[in-house]
Order: sequence, then C-alpha cells, then structure tokens
Amino acid sequence: YNLFCFLMPNSFFHFKQFSITNMQQGLKVTTDACLLGALADGSNPLSALDIGTGSGVLTLMLAQKYPKCSIVGVELELQVYNQACNNVNDSKFKKQISIVHSDIAQFNDGVSFDLIVCNPPFFKNHLKSNDVVKNSAIHQTNLSPNLLALTIEKYLSFDGVAWVIYPENESKEFQSLLEKYSLNLNKIVRVYNKPKVLFREVIKVQKRKSNFEESSLLIKNENGKNTEEFNRLMKDYYL
Repeated sequence: YNLFCFLMPNSFFHFKQFSITNMQQGLKVTTDACLLGALADGSNPLSALDIGTGSGVLTLMLAQKYPKCSIVGVELELQVYNQACNNVNDSKFKKQISIVHSDIAQFNDGVSFDLIVCNPPFFKNHLKSNDVVKNSAIHQTNLSPNLLALTIEKYLSFDGVAWVIYPENESKEFQSLLEKYSLNLNKIVRVYNKPKVLFREVIKVQKRKSNFEESSLLIKNENGKNTEEFNRLMKDYYL
C-alpha cells in the first residue's frame, strides 16, 4: 500500500478495523502518522492525548491498540475537526474517543495523560499556499517545538510517555528543549525510507528517567519494496 497517497475529496483510506474519509483538499493520511501510530506504545495506558489530531488516524490506531484507553484528540482547524469527528463517529471506536475543537494552548487545565502522541507541523520559513487548512497542517504556525515540549510537560503524567515524529533537524531542535521542561529522552527510532536515506526520527520522552535506547527502521529496500520489518510493524493495521 502506498502510504504517500493523497486523500482526495470523498475518498477513503482503509485500515483493518476502520477507514478514513477526508473531504478537504490538501489533507492526507501520511507515512508519518502511520509510523507514529504503530510505534507509539505505553504501559497499558488508560488515557491518551493526540495533539493536532488532523483526520483522527492516530486516535483510531491507539484505540485499536488499547481497547481500555480513553483518547482525546485536539484539533484547532474547524474543518479538520469536523472531519475527524466524522471519521471517529463512523468507526467502532467512537465510545473511546473524544475530539475537541481547541488550540492546544487553551486546552483544559488539571488533566494528565498516560500517553501523548503528536505528528507536528515542521516547515519553517517556507512559502505558504493560499490553503489555510493545509498551511496549519504542515507549517509551524500554531505548534512550535517549544510549545509542544511545554504542552507535553504540562499534560504528561509522571509515569507516562510521549511520542513525537520529526525530520532530523527539527528533531534535534525539539530534543534541545527537553531539559528545559524536565523531560527525558527515552528512545529514538531513526526511520529510513530507503537505505542510508534518513526520513524521520520518532522520539519517545518521559518525565521519569530511564535507560536510553536507539534503533532504526528501513521502510523500503534497494528494490523499492517494503521491507519485512516495516510490514510486520504495520500488519495489525493494514488490510
């Protein structure tokens, strides 16, 4: 399956236990979201937060993985929020998931989560299109690495874990902020979309100190076909 498939209006992206419908031009289910949803794990979390939920794919993947977990997806853009609500309501996981229309900076105080995930926008100093929704999804307009680190510090429980995906440079910027917010780098998974070509870094952070781990994942081999390792990672989700 081609994870880079753009979702055109009235189109669907099918997983094993749910499908994503997207009615907005310019939005898509990305490799980033699928990787993050498959890699993100916690110790049987009972609560999870998806920051900038977009189409809702991460909330749905977490609900499939953790049937006893209550999940909140926060989305700022109204059109995208409405679509996430539709996707969740059309799934078998709708009782587990709440989609909230809010800026994460204005989200409720006094709550904490066992698991936090975020597939953040990461483009800086790039020309923007006339599509406001698309700009919000891919540019650091509303969620900078600093705000993301601050938000994780605010909402992550002491024994919880947070997972974030970034390109290499943005990953380094985010990691440089962790100490400021009393967060510890627990794990990095370096993802290569073909041999020796670094695509993304998936980062696991927590408040509790623990041993640091490093690993790598290759998506496609020299022949351009998905590796067995990648297929095993995604087998619980793909049709």
